[in-house]
Amino acid sequence: MAKKLFLSFIFLLFSQASWSSTLDEFSPREATHNPWSDAWYYYIHDPKVGYYKIVFLTYLNEETPDNQPHAYVHVVLAAKDGSTREYDYYFNEVVAKPVAGDSEYAFSFEIPGVASINEKSIALDLPDVSIKADFSADHLRYSTPEHPNVSPFAWLTSLPFVENQWFVFSMATPAQYQYRDAEHQYQGSGLTYIDRGWNSGQAAGMVYLMAVSEELKLMLSGGTDGKLPMEIWAGRLISEQYDLTFTPSINGMAAHTDFTPCEGKARVEMQEGDYRILVQSAAPLASFYNHVTPSLSVFHSKNPVMKSMQATATVEIYKDETLLDSITLEQSVLEFGGLHYCDKIRNKGLAAKYP
Repeated sequence: MAKKLFLSFIFLLFSQASWSSTLDEFSPREATHNPWSDAWYYYIHDPKVGYYKIVFLTYLNEETPDNQPHAYVHVVLAAKDGSTREYDYYFNEVVAKPVAGDSEYAFSFEIPGVASINEKSIALDLPDVSIKADFSADHLRYSTPEHPNVSPFAWLTSLPFVENQWFVFSMATPAQYQYRDAEHQYQGSGLTYIDRGWNSGQAAGMVYLMAVSEELKLMLSGGTDGKLPMEIWAGRLISEQYDLTFTPSINGMAAHTDFTPCEGKARVEMQEGDYRILVQSAAPLASFYNHVTPSLSVFHSKNPVMKSMQATATVEIYKDETLLDSITLEQSVLEFGGLHYCDKIRNKGLAAKYP
């Protein structure tokens, strides 16, 4: 107890500190460990169709010889009708590197004949699915212009025993896209949430709520990592009327949560100054699928990550205990991992033939 109180004091002392990162961290990074994962996550929301999730990453594990990174590509369509289509692929050849360009975060991610990705576009021509997307330079940053890619968890990510580095590149970026699989063909426009992470291990426990739409941009995330003996939460909410950033908080202080993963439910309450938000998210358990890379295939964690992009989220915004606004989103993202995983879906959605 004394140790936890001491850490709580240190955390509060530095919680307002400015811990900067730079935009060039969006570019590929050199591996510093084995195992290792260097990943990009894109969520395109087209309100007429649903959510598209695109993940691409390089990784090292015991089956990547001579520390030569291999690649993984993941595409999911979570349609408005409740159906989910998931595609997973692994490749032995990949070239991922920063390049000279118009922006400090210009990069190239290339898999011969399969993937051509840079900071402005994605082009994937996979055996069962293809998707092309072009992104505007009009990114809505999570953090301040002075520190555009600081992690939501600020200085905590610099601690030596924290294995996961992660930041939100954009809360909302306009995109034009084309999508095709054996049963569907869509094209249109949407808003894209983009985040970025590099890891040498899997977080001990995590919960993640996200939505990107014209009405509301929301990200709340919390978990335990490394040897931290407490759960830390942070997030941001942006609507037409409100722009609220919730600095890192210990669960039980400015953050209060209640999870029932096997019912597909999460309740998160966060306080910042005079403002408080209450987010209640729920998704049918059948809508969750297991994302196994990098959790299982790279880090050999006990649990995969269970994810639904079919969650309904109700968001209430308060000031001095007065309800200012209530917004319900019919489609948003809800994710549980590590100690929050529900064992009922252990064998569901393991589509990837991972090494």
